[in-house]
Amino acid sequence: MISISRYLLLPLCLLLSTVTLWGQSPSLEAFYQRYEKLEAVSQVKLQGWLLEMAAEYSDEAEAERLLKELSYVRVMIFPEGQAVEKQAVKDLVKSLKGESFGELMQIRDEGTRVDILTREENESITGLVALINEPNEQFILLSLEGSLRFKDLRRLRINVDGMEHLEKLPEQRAEGPRP
Repeated sequence: MISISRYLLLPLCLLLSTVTLWGQSPSLEAFYQRYEKLEAVSQVKLQGWLLEMAAEYSDEAEAERLLKELSYVRVMIFPEGQAVEKQAVKDLVKSLKGESFGELMQIRDEGTRVDILTREENESITGLVALINEPNEQFILLSLEGSLRFKDLRRLRINVDGMEHLEKLPEQRAEGPRP
C-alpha cells in the first residue's frame, strides 16, 4: 500500500497545483508582475483566511455574505505621473477576453474610462476585473475572484472611483441590454 501511495503522490500534487492556479488569469498575473515593482505603485492583496476574517467582523449581513463568496481580491493603484501605456491596457483587455472574460460595461466620462469584465461559469461570476483610467490622475486595476451572482455586483461596495457604476446594473442579467 505504501508503494502505491508514493506513486500517486506526485501526480496528485501536480493535479492540486493545477486546480488552485486554474482560476487565476495568466495575462492578469503577467500584468501585475510587470508593474508591481514600480516604487510609486500601491498594491493590496487579500485572500482566503483574511477575507474570511473580514467577513466575521462585518457589521452588515449582506457584506458578510459577499465577503464569504470572495476568495481573492487584488488592487493596484498607479498615481499621477505613473501612467500605464494605453497599448498595455488594450492588450490586457484583449487577453482577458481570450481567457473567457466578457465585457460587462465600458464607461467614458470626461476623459475617465472604466472597463469592467467578468468571467462566468454557469450562473456564477467567478472573476471580475475593473480597469479605471483617470488621465492625469491615476490608473486602478481591481480583480476579484470568487463565486458571485449577477445581482451581487450591485451590492459590492468598493471604495474606488468608477465602481459606483455597478450599482446601476439590473437585478438580473436578462433585464440588461444585449450586445
